Order: sequence, then C-alpha cells, then structure tokens
Amino acid sequence: MELAVLDKGEYQLRPEFRHLVVTGDKWAKMTNDQRKEALSRVHHLGLQETSPNSVASVNKKLVEAGAWHSGLSPHSYYRVALPKSMKNCYGCGDNFSEKFRQPPHNTVVKHFDHRVVRKDESTGALVHNADFANTYYHPGPVHIMRKNPVFDGRVHIDLSTYHSLDEGQREMLKAFGLIFSMSTENTAGLYDLAMKMQ
Repeated sequence: MELAVLDKGEYQLRPEFRHLVVTGDKWAKMTNDQRKEALSRVHHLGLQETSPNSVASVNKKLVEAGAWHSGLSPHSYYRVALPKSMKNCYGCGDNFSEKFRQPPHNTVVKHFDHRVVRKDESTGALVHNADFANTYYHPGPVHIMRKNPVFDGRVHIDLSTYHSLDEGQREMLKAFGLIFSMSTENTAGLYDLAMKMQ
C-alpha cells in the first residue's frame, strides 16, 4: 500500500484517487504518524497493477535519491535460523552473540533489501546499494523498525520450519510479539495461513 501512495510499486492508485499520491521527497520528511495518516486514506481504495520493469526502475530511483527505507522493499520478512556467516544485526548493528547461535535463541528475521553502504559526507543522507541483498535482524520488532519505520510485525515462516522447532524455540517466537504467517506449498501455489502466535 505504501508503494501505491508513493506511486512507486507494483500497484498504483486509480486515476480518481491520484490526488492522494505523496512524492518520495515529501514521504522521507514525514513523521511516522503522518505516514500512517497518508496510508489510512488509501487503505480501501482500488489499485491498478503496474509492470515489474517499472517497479524495478522506481526502486532504483528511490535508492539513488536517498529516499529508500526497508518498508519500500517488495519482499517479505521470514523467520530463519541464523546463518553461521552472519555477524551483525542489520537493525541495531550489534553482533549476534554466541547466545543467538544456540537453540532456542537461534531465531532471526531475514529480509531482502537495499543495504545501507555508507553516509553521504556532504548531506549526511544514507546511501543504499543499488542491488538487493539478504539482511538479518534480531527477532524483536524494535530492531526491524530501525530500518523500516512502518513495519507491521508480519513475518513468514514455512510450515516445515515451524514443525521442526522445539518447544523452547516456539516459546521464544511468542515472546517477540511478531505476527507469523504460515506458508505451505501445494499445487495451487503458495498460501498464507495467517496466525498470531499466542
């Protein structure tokens, strides 16, 4: 929905609602409350699908303009086991301590995103890589919201991964306050069975 408000994503607002589009520059300067207000105005409006090429082009322009944040990524968040090669949380920057390499704490959140590569020396704006790459977060929403101010708490977990978790790992997932969507594969495609772990 956010990408539609920015006129930058897979979907666009219908012509009669184009007046609700917000420019990337204006969006970058808005507070979280102002962004939520802008999104609430278009929540139930009809959207039109755009081509994948225009989405890639717009993403590149947002990155180049310094208006990118993780909430603009078209990719979902996933619960995964912490890869051995991963050293730091993309959100807080802290090392994944030895604790996060052992069950039940070895649960992290993965996201495909334009990584921050540096700060522009003259403007202080964050400079993002033009290509998407994997990013990993401690599983608490506060870590993810450092890069995605509009993160809604939704994280995917595939059914086989969920069933492979021991009781301690399931308890850890509950403690983080994330909303998990269970994904299963079948011949009709990928289905999300939304469930809030309680």
